[in-house]
Amino acid sequence: MLEKRGQFYSFRYPYVYYFFLGKYFAENLSDIEIRDRVSRYSQHLYVRDYANTIVFLAHHSRDSFVYEQIVAVLKGLFSDKSELDFCGDTKSLAALVESAPRLVLAGGDVIEHRREVRAMQDEITEGSGRVETGDNDTEAEGETLPLFSKLTLLFKTVEILGQILKNQYATIPNNEKARLLEHAFSGPLRALKDFFEVVGTDTDMIVGEVERFIAEHESNISEEKRAKIARDAVFLMIVAISFGSLYKTASSVGSEHLRETISAVADKNDTVAFRLIELCVKLESQGGIPFSLITALKKRTKDNSFAYHILQRMAYHYLYMFKTKESDKQRLCAELGIPMATQRVIDLKTRDSKRDK
Repeated sequence: MLEKRGQFYSFRYPYVYYFFLGKYFAENLSDIEIRDRVSRYSQHLYVRDYANTIVFLAHHSRDSFVYEQIVAVLKGLFSDKSELDFCGDTKSLAALVESAPRLVLAGGDVIEHRREVRAMQDEITEGSGRVETGDNDTEAEGETLPLFSKLTLLFKTVEILGQILKNQYATIPNNEKARLLEHAFSGPLRALKDFFEVVGTDTDMIVGEVERFIAEHESNISEEKRAKIARDAVFLMIVAISFGSLYKTASSVGSEHLRETISAVADKNDTVAFRLIELCVKLESQGGIPFSLITALKKRTKDNSFAYHILQRMAYHYLYMFKTKESDKQRLCAELGIPMATQRVIDLKTRDSKRDK
């Protein structure tokens, strides 16, 4: 646990240091100086040391002061924006969806798929002994945060709030859990609203910039092909940010102990965006495919091709990452119009190879 460095000793792994620092904060939370420090750390979670300390404080403490500090920060982020609802505010992307490649379920081994995703996650966190970190080592000066630090702060608050809800689901009253979950959903949706107000009105300009970049670096590509590549690239970028935000939110708060409360929060707000997060939570918990929710979302997004594509992508991601009965797989793909032309062939070959062994 400890190692000697010259005349001093230090913790061998950073997470051990933060574990004990978070424990010290939790045991001394009545001290006004510690409370001030927790408040300051919570407002600057993009700083590595601060984020890691608050993560472990949330693990050790049951004091509502901790999560109220997180909520206060979350409420202030993108507070000038309303929440993206994935209804009228995404319809402007219909042309991009229509020209984009269709999702096709190509099959393969879900265990291998999960291994690949885990390997990428391990590469991002750069090896063992390192905890999840913020973006910077120091606080930003002034009142305005750089956008990336602001987003880091946003998703770190959602992550920690989710951790608190998962760890304390038995001690936090149901109405409090619902309030905290509502804040956890609303923050990322406000950030997406900010994003869509830019890309939704300037899509053609962004596509044009990408086309010019391609022309400068690949002059042998035809104009028609260049336009297609540019449109697909912009579309995939928007999809990645949208799906990633919803998925990150769902994975932060997702727990079988919170499923009923999450559904109650979605019932109360009842926008497509809240329902998509609810769906993502249910799919990730592997409690069976919620076909009734999927059918309801299909009806609500039938006139909004981008929102429908996000719905398809959630189903596609589930089938890509989790073992699913063949009958459920076929039913889900048929329900959402996801082709699985090669799936049956791949599955049959896999079964035949296992029999031969």
